[in-house]
Formats: sequence, structure tokens, C-alpha cells
Amino acid sequence: MHKAPGPNDVGLKVLIFYKVVKGAIWLGLALVLASGARFGLAEELQLQIERLQGHLSRAWSLRLAESLLDAATRQHLHVAGLALSADGVLSLFEGWALHHRRPWAPWLVVIASGIFVPFEVFELMKGIKITRVVVFAVNIAVVVYLARRIYREHVVKVEQQQAGAA
Repeated sequence: MHKAPGPNDVGLKVLIFYKVVKGAIWLGLALVLASGARFGLAEELQLQIERLQGHLSRAWSLRLAESLLDAATRQHLHVAGLALSADGVLSLFEGWALHHRRPWAPWLVVIASGIFVPFEVFELMKGIKITRVVVFAVNIAVVVYLARRIYREHVVKVEQQQAGAA
């Protein structure tokens, strides 16, 4: 039997909700990409980008269109779909494990979220963009929140053991 989050576990409930919603959205997007790749989305994207290029005049917009054209391939859609699927499944699993109060669940989320922090710092050093800042802030908040929670639970457990031994 598991112990679901109690009424005072607002932070944990928010984190579980975030993980479940993120996982569902990522799996939905992965399904869209997989279906789109199968039914010609890559080719349609390439056609629309080529049409758009004829109307662009700024150098940055032309470079962006060329980058999009390079990325809009069936193989890239499959890779993006696989990455979204993996992250979606992991997020749903993290949400499930946290909801069911598995003792290792906070550690799993701390490791899974914290492992990307160095890469996010590297991306931020390349240039500050709102999406990078938001992703970084969310991951840091999750890691700090759960690390503090793990520490507090450990302290309570040690105090209970010491009180039981006395």
C-alpha cells in the first residue's frame, strides 16, 4: 500500500502535476511527429519553408529558414519523436513514483533533473533567452525543492531513531 501526498504537500502535488502534464504533452507531441513523419509532414514543412524563403529579405530570417529546412527531414522528426517519447515516459514515471511515495522517487527526480543543469548553464553562456532561463529555473527549483525535502526527511528519520533508542 502506498501513501499518497497529504494535504500539506502542496509542493509535491505541484511537482507531480507538472511531471504528469509534461509527460502527457511530450508523448502527444511525439505521436504527432511520428504520424507526421509517416504521412509526409517533413516534405510539407520543407515545401512551406521553401515558399517562405522567397518572401524573406533579412539575413537572419534567411539563415533561420535554411536551418529549419535542414531540420525538417523525416529522420530529424523521428529523432525528435524518440527524444520526446523518452522524456515523456520518464516524466510520467517520475510523477507516478512521487505520487506513490516510493522512497527512491525524489532521488530519481533530483538526478534526472540535475544531470542537465551543466548543459543548461552552457546554453545560457551562449546567450540569454527566455526559454533557456525558464527551463534552467524550473530544473533548479525542482532539484533544490526535492534535495531539501530529502534532507528534512532524513533528519526526521534520524531524530525518530535517536528518540526510539533513548
